[in-house]
Amino acid sequence: MKADSLDVLQVARELDIHPNTLYPLLRSGELKGTMVGNKWYIEKREVARYKRKVGFWRSLWKSISK
Repeated sequence: MKADSLDVLQVARELDIHPNTLYPLLRSGELKGTMVGNKWYIEKREVARYKRKVGFWRSLWKSISK
């Protein structure tokens, strides 16, 4: 694991989603991560890439679902 990697709980907090939502994203490759033992680790730059990718749609959804 690299020093600039986050675990699933940290990424879930960063993305404001439930940790269980991340596992399908990781398994499908939509969010790239590395599994070490039975834990996933995601590099910070990958989290930033994913946030840019989904940011517009997520902000739009949050604004109309209030």
